[in-house]
Amino acid sequence: MERQLPVSTTIDQHRAIAEAVRAQDPQAAAAAMRKHLKQTEKDLTAALRAAI
Repeated sequence: MERQLPVSTTIDQHRAIAEAVRAQDPQAAAAAMRKHLKQTEKDLTAALRAAI
């Protein structure tokens, strides 16, 4: 499976989620999580299509 983005991008996304949770900012945490999940969906979809 070839990654669509560098690992550092995923780490940055996780960091943004954790920082928002730590700051007790539910709106920011939800937005960061949505952004991360959308990118994960894109990565997985691309990997599955490439495997076919």
